[in-house]
Amino acid sequence: MSRGVRRIVLAAVAAIPLVALFGTGLSSQRGVEESDAQRHAAGAARAVAAKIDRHFGELEYLLHRLGAAVSTDPGDVERNDALLRGAKSEQPAIIANIFVLARDGSNIGNAVGQHAAAGDREYFQRAMAGAPLVVGHAIRSRSNLGWVIPVARPLHNGAGEIRGVLTAATSLDGLRDVIDVDELPPGSVVRIVRDDGTEVTTIARDGAASAADPADVARVAGFARTRRASWLITVALPTDAAAVRLANGQ
Repeated sequence: MSRGVRRIVLAAVAAIPLVALFGTGLSSQRGVEESDAQRHAAGAARAVAAKIDRHFGELEYLLHRLGAAVSTDPGDVERNDALLRGAKSEQPAIIANIFVLARDGSNIGNAVGQHAAAGDREYFQRAMAGAPLVVGHAIRSRSNLGWVIPVARPLHNGAGEIRGVLTAATSLDGLRDVIDVDELPPGSVVRIVRDDGTEVTTIARDGAASAADPADVARVAGFARTRRASWLITVALPTDAAAVRLANGQ
């Protein structure tokens, strides 16, 4: 089995608990209704994936712009701090931090918090290996900022050598605002899983049952993938809400 196929299988297996929980309403729908409801759920999943990609695209642009201004010289910490504090003040609250890491992983510029090293972090190592944009695993911030999703890019010198890594961290809780979960029908649940099967997060709309607390609500699930991160998005909509939206032509 190739690595690509294996990743898809792992992501699909990771999504099974959500399908098992939220697919219970399918057997109670007639064929045409099932198909329409599933298309609506798939459309909702694609919309969520597009919002996540747009957010990461905005961070990619931010990192590209800041990359031309920050210094990879360990002696320029105060200069970098001031620059990054100013940049963060212009960002939404869901951006928890922006920081620069030297080649050895030491922190040489921080918008907020302590200058915590990150040489052992997966996202740093991937960026240092040359990945142009890395969306890392959800991690607990060493600057006491809670759980975050790091987005990183390598910093090159004039000769093309990687001299450091610039990172912007999105608050994991902030993904709720990124995907506008409150725009989904009450009772909806969004689950995000990486290709390796690791769950990023599960976000429940107000009034929805969590995966650990299955309520007697029939749901239909739709799936989509993000482009800038190796994520599988599952959106589970209450079948009653999907039927109402379809009846209204939405």
